[in-house]
Amino acid sequence: MLKKLKRFFKISFYLFLILLIGGGTFAHLNKDKIIAAFTAKANTLLNTRVAYQEIDFSIIEQFPEMVVQLENPVIFDAIEGSKDTFMLAENIYFSMDLLKLIRGEYNVNKIGLEQASITIKIDKEGNNNYTIFKSDTSTADTNFQFNLENIYFNNVGIHYIDQRINNNHLIHTKELNAEIAVSEKQLKIALNGELFSDYLSIRGERYLEEKPVSINGELDFNVKSKKLSIHPSSIIIEGSEFALQGSYINNSQNTTNVDIEGKNTGIQTIISLLPNTASSKLKEYQSAGSVYFKGKINGNINNEESPAIRFDFGFKNASFFHPATKQKITNASLTGFYSNGNNRKLSSSEVSLKNVVGNIGNDTFQGNFLYKNFNNPYLKMDIDADIDVKKLLEVYPIEEITSPKGRFSIHANFDGLIKDMKRDTRKVKSNGSFQLKNISFNWGTKKLQYTGLNGNFLFNNNDLGITEFNGKAGESDFSLNGFFKNFVSYLFIDNVTLKMEAGLSSNFLDLDELLSTNHSTNVNTTTNTQTYQFNVAKNLAFDLDCHIKSIKFRNLSKQNIGKNLKVDLHLKNQQIQFNQLSFDLAGGSIQTSGYIDARDTKNYKGHFKGQVLSMKVDRLFFVLEDFSQDFLTHKNISGDISGSFDSKLFINNELQFKGSQALADLDITINNGALKNLAPLEEMGLFLRLNKYDKYLRNSNLSSVKFSELKNKIHIENNTIFLPEMDIKSTSADFLIRGEHTFKNEIDYYVSFPLINYKKREERKEDGIRQNKNTGEFYVYMQLLGTVDKFDIILDKKHTVDTAKEKISNEIKHIIKADPDEVIYIDEELIDTTNVFDEDEF
Repeated sequence: MLKKLKRFFKISFYLFLILLIGGGTFAHLNKDKIIAAFTAKANTLLNTRVAYQEIDFSIIEQFPEMVVQLENPVIFDAIEGSKDTFMLAENIYFSMDLLKLIRGEYNVNKIGLEQASITIKIDKEGNNNYTIFKSDTSTADTNFQFNLENIYFNNVGIHYIDQRINNNHLIHTKELNAEIAVSEKQLKIALNGELFSDYLSIRGERYLEEKPVSINGELDFNVKSKKLSIHPSSIIIEGSEFALQGSYINNSQNTTNVDIEGKNTGIQTIISLLPNTASSKLKEYQSAGSVYFKGKINGNINNEESPAIRFDFGFKNASFFHPATKQKITNASLTGFYSNGNNRKLSSSEVSLKNVVGNIGNDTFQGNFLYKNFNNPYLKMDIDADIDVKKLLEVYPIEEITSPKGRFSIHANFDGLIKDMKRDTRKVKSNGSFQLKNISFNWGTKKLQYTGLNGNFLFNNNDLGITEFNGKAGESDFSLNGFFKNFVSYLFIDNVTLKMEAGLSSNFLDLDELLSTNHSTNVNTTTNTQTYQFNVAKNLAFDLDCHIKSIKFRNLSKQNIGKNLKVDLHLKNQQIQFNQLSFDLAGGSIQTSGYIDARDTKNYKGHFKGQVLSMKVDRLFFVLEDFSQDFLTHKNISGDISGSFDSKLFINNELQFKGSQALADLDITINNGALKNLAPLEEMGLFLRLNKYDKYLRNSNLSSVKFSELKNKIHIENNTIFLPEMDIKSTSADFLIRGEHTFKNEIDYYVSFPLINYKKREERKEDGIRQNKNTGEFYVYMQLLGTVDKFDIILDKKHTVDTAKEKISNEIKHIIKADPDEVIYIDEELIDTTNVFDEDEF
């Protein structure tokens, strides 16, 4: 027996060796003939251009099959004129039966594709790139046949694009085998292998993103009727199996009849089948429970018809939990279905969820949901819940919210067309209420603490009434009563504006704290300053009647606080309008109206018009951060300021003043004021002392200049402050000042003062002077030119002398011709209080 076995293996080995040597010899001798025949056959079959780096064949790799291999082949699109590719690959090989090949029959029975990328495209006109085979091959060589028994894919990416209906799918095959049995009338295919779904995009919605898929199926294709029959097959997605069977007829109607049933499916798998927009926030959850899923697609698919589609699904006693918090929804159940209705159109489609119930801790929720007519959606829903906020946010975490406490309850229903939320809200029916009960939480990266939030909210069709919504945000408190207009529309429709009509009151508002909690706020630790990110939402509007007792913002500290802010505040289209704003500030008050335009999200412009009443000017400068300059600060000026203003100002969204674009007119009066330690005045005093003009000053030390009244109209434009001539009657001298001061601290001031010898005047008795009412004093004219850090004092000698001479001449003429009523005669002898001028003195 053993000898016979050895004899058998020996004979088999010799036969194998003879066949291998003989086949190799045959292949070597007929190599050129085989390649030529293969190339000729390809040209008769293909409807497009093919390029490859090299063509070769081997008998070793898949003996006893002969393999013809193309290295780095490229198959171009079948669309005329297109330079795009249908397929790129590292290798594609064709296997042929060696014995038949020896007899002169070229019978390809297997195709293999490795490391390839296939792009299947259909453009908007219905042209495709995959019709790569010619429709008429009757003249082909009958000795060359494709009788495929197997097609093998190894790491092949398939990208399908249909521009007609905006479908875009991308899948990769790891290892996929298609065993094919061909007869004259029928083609049988057995599919088995592993796929990876990058995504299936249907009309822009993505499904099955990054999901591994296993497929095991049997298909029959009837050549005459073009009917594809799907025998009971299975698709496994993330461990859940779906049974699939039915048929598809590749005719003009594309008749489809397919049944799908979930087996051992979990809730997580059902979630994964939803569009990515719906499933992205749910895919992190873990779940358990009994789930059922059945679906049927039956009918024609073409430009005029759609098949009937219905999916029934549901679960009982299921649970869900977020892996980070472990808090569960338990005892969850629902029954639901999707159908495209009797008309098989979007207008007859609907989704229904009934008897949705569950528990979060010891709290229960329940509700129902119906969404009909996808072209003109109708929504009906109700919800009833009273839930601990901490447990709710453990089930559905919100990143910005931490340490939640309190309770939230809702008892509400909604019924109406979505379009009526925009057009005719009277047809929208919503009623019920929800309540916030002593809620607290921390918000954002800086953990602003919200505490004591309580309020009652009543649904009134499309609007939401607010009753005593109050609480604290950090150190700030608030109380709100009124309405949210378009509230329901805002919840369900994109780009709907939510409008608040309410009264807002507060005892204390800390704007520093509120604005600095913005996620994009930057804090400069080196200068101990903050920049804010103040943005105005496009879809927010309000009409607010505000009364705020005190405000803290930047230099509005608790010791120097603004009080009793009252304003009618309006927001629409990112434009804020305020009417009759009144505010106790800096020891006085301000009244103004105006607007801020925030449509440019980085650069805001505003117009403010109003008046200030009896403010302390040093405190005003301090509160307004010295108007972002350090030349004249709150340390240099004091007094009581009143007046009016009309200004156009520009700031960025970090609330930083952009002085270069400012435009303003100010009409101000400062009473009982003083200028202290102001560099130009001190330098001018030193200059006058060194040039012996201090005798014309009451006080030559100009480091402190007091005055009873200062009045002027100031204009600001083109980076420059324009000061018209103003008269300052001070304790040092009586000055006339005019000039320009740029925002770069460049100055050009003209200063003049009367040449009165105050020392001689103080020595004489005033009742011995004759003075003409209509004549002026003699003046010295000076110019301060440069920057606030470095400027020159220029004495205008010629102007001073010429003006003095002219005034002396006019005075003499006027006295000679004077009306007696214009001259005052005093008993004592007239004393000359001026010098005789000569330009050389200067």
